[in-house]
Amino acid sequence: MKWIILLGILMFSRILFAATPVPTEAEKEAWFNDDAEFRIADVNEGELNLLPNSAKASLHKSENRINILSNSTKDGWVEMMQCHRGLDIVPLAQLVFPEYIIRGLKITKQKAIEVAVVEGKSVQMENISQDAELCVAMQIKALHKELNGQYSLKNGPYQRRFLDGYYPMHLELVIDYRHANIKPVAVHPTVQPGMKVDDDKNVLMINVDFEGVLRTRVLFSKI
Repeated sequence: MKWIILLGILMFSRILFAATPVPTEAEKEAWFNDDAEFRIADVNEGELNLLPNSAKASLHKSENRINILSNSTKDGWVEMMQCHRGLDIVPLAQLVFPEYIIRGLKITKQKAIEVAVVEGKSVQMENISQDAELCVAMQIKALHKELNGQYSLKNGPYQRRFLDGYYPMHLELVIDYRHANIKPVAVHPTVQPGMKVDDDKNVLMINVDFEGVLRTRVLFSKI
């Protein structure tokens, strides 16, 4: 049986292993040999590597949108929509939002997934087939006021994980701040090969091709 951690996608989400059962050595070897891109020699152990060549990271895509609302600077709540495309073909996986404050988690789309159900702060999935997609929506208390008066939006960890290895993925993060009377002043990581940041009409767009564990942080100031 194959178990996979797909990623820690947007707004503190993580896909985690179930505690049991543990795959046998034969099952691990068979899984790695399914596709040349998952050979043991290519396994990343968690170190963040941005990938200027996006072809390698196109296997799994996480599309995320955050709407910062007019009241978000007061109460911290933002809207978040998240879609996972090109999911790995595995019998069991879960998308988990562990210790963060969320409300209204719901599935908005599922494709080529036999079972997908919300359980508390998680989405449990069974029998994921080729070309599978999963989209969810919720509100998350994620905008925090700093001591200097700025506002911080921290996201992650983003990761696509199997056992102790991390595999390439593409993250698209769109932050709509038009209703909040704020503007972005800094993004971390900074722009570099493999990462692109655009700010157009009060919408910040971040695209990253990477492997390992990615955390992002966007600082805003009052207009």
